[in-house]
Amino acid sequence: MIRRNWRPIPLVLFLVFVVVAGARDVVNEWPSAAKMGQKAATAAEAGYVLAAVASLAALAMRRPWARAAAWAWAALTTATGFLAAMFWGEAGVAASLAGAAGCAAVCAGLIALAFRRPRGLGAGDAA
Repeated sequence: MIRRNWRPIPLVLFLVFVVVAGARDVVNEWPSAAKMGQKAATAAEAGYVLAAVASLAALAMRRPWARAAAWAWAALTTATGFLAAMFWGEAGVAASLAGAAGCAAVCAGLIALAFRRPRGLGAGDAA
């Protein structure tokens, strides 16, 4: 019996959402980014959109670098969570760090689930 690996599906769906929403936000926010911090936050957002596209491509093609691309996306998303709260939302450092921690937790959970080995497979078994 062949089991389908459903574990990457939540990450893939989230990445698709991130690409669509993030690209729209970058286009809308860049012209109104007046301060350097706002430009940095928007640039980080553009970076995580590109990393999400790379992650989706790597996952679709089952490339060995898919995990690294997903972690790059997670790092840029976490940085954006901090920068956006700090410079667009004018939150304090503590609130910005809390936002970044939330981003990191969601990203790490999705990546851990996506790359977890299915139960019952040993080291020599095929996935």
